[in-house]
Amino acid sequence: MTHVAIYRRMSRFDTRSFVWTTVTITVVVAALFIAITFIPQGWINTFLAENEVGYFWLDQAEGLRYVPLTLGLMPTFAFVNMVVGIVTAAETLSYVGAGVTRQASWLDDRRTNVVMAACLWLIAIAGFLVAILLDGGMAGLSLAQVVWWALGTFASFLVGYEVGYFACMLYVRHHWIPASVAIIAYVALVIGVLALQDNEAPGSWNAITWLATVAALIFTVVAAHRMVTTLPGRRNH
Repeated sequence: MTHVAIYRRMSRFDTRSFVWTTVTITVVVAALFIAITFIPQGWINTFLAENEVGYFWLDQAEGLRYVPLTLGLMPTFAFVNMVVGIVTAAETLSYVGAGVTRQASWLDDRRTNVVMAACLWLIAIAGFLVAILLDGGMAGLSLAQVVWWALGTFASFLVGYEVGYFACMLYVRHHWIPASVAIIAYVALVIGVLALQDNEAPGSWNAITWLATVAALIFTVVAAHRMVTTLPGRRNH
């Protein structure tokens, strides 16, 4: 079987996985919409007030029922795509051992990220629009705020996958001891970047935070690419 034939077979398998994952998540979200309908509004308002929940720079979210649910799902979706990245990285060695070229495997893994993030993003946007309709709209919400939220949401899904992929690839490519040390250092770096947001000069430090975040993401992608393209046919540990 040629490399192209293997790649096409792998792509067909990925397509079925995308479809079933999307259908499953959609059903779960629909079930959550139904379940939250029966929760007293007073309980929801109390939760939002006690946790100081606000959306799109609005001062308060009292009276909303479905919008908090859909926006609360966004971190969960990012985590889901991170798990997809972990699983995808774990399967890389098997594909390489089966004859798929390392570069083809790397490119297919990036395609997996974009397609899976897009599926999750479409579910998120559809759920948010339905939530706004069911909640009767959100006063003070502008189109620009929605657009920026939508773009940020999609970016968070992409980043979640790459972080999971990078973390898992460390263990696929290296011994667990240096891999664990690298993970600890990476987490410390992320915590350090996030800590910059609490500085007393938010304007300048937010700019530094953005630059550091972009640099960390570039490092993550480049390092993962290097690990994949130098991946041996089998691990010796």
